[in-house]
Amino acid sequence: MTQLNQRRRGNRLENAIYDTTYTLLSQYGLDQVTFSRVATAAATSRSVLYRYWDSTFDLIFHTIIHQIQKTPIALTTTPLDTGSLRTDLILLAQRFIQQTSTGPFRYFRLLFATAMNAQNQRDLTQLVTQIDHANLTLIEPLLTNAQNHGELQIWPNQAAQLVLFQQLRYCDIINQPMNTDQQLTNLIDQVVLPALRASGVANRHFHH
Repeated sequence: MTQLNQRRRGNRLENAIYDTTYTLLSQYGLDQVTFSRVATAAATSRSVLYRYWDSTFDLIFHTIIHQIQKTPIALTTTPLDTGSLRTDLILLAQRFIQQTSTGPFRYFRLLFATAMNAQNQRDLTQLVTQIDHANLTLIEPLLTNAQNHGELQIWPNQAAQLVLFQQLRYCDIINQPMNTDQQLTNLIDQVVLPALRASGVANRHFHH
């Protein structure tokens, strides 16, 4: 068997193990995922699992990352343009919460609990960076519309653009998600909009 074929076979096995682990996690919960159960369900051996992952937590950690990376972050089937940046942000936040409470994103909090070593933490940091880039693409059309409507005079910097998503993610991680419209409205009015309007990219008054 050539090295390329071995690598392809290895990738298929790894993906199958991730899919099996995710199925077990979804059906039975964290405590019921063991190397023995995964090996049996994936038709492989525990020794193979130990070759790839140090522990069950390590396997679960990378399974969640794998599933999140497979899942596109696409919150809007139609563009948000109500004519009001405030309303658009509230709708975006509602859709963001709806999506991140389902599928692999609902295990995001678990990533922080299972990041047991430095490599896990580096992988988590890399994932957050990827998610941040995806979130920037979600908010950009809203900001472009707001600028066209005259609601924004300068283009907000990247940190300000990510405030909404980071605040929602933080609340989820500490297990205090924003479940009410009033909580979301307060977040938009008191934190997000002020941040967007107060920050700007130097010498960049129009976005192209």
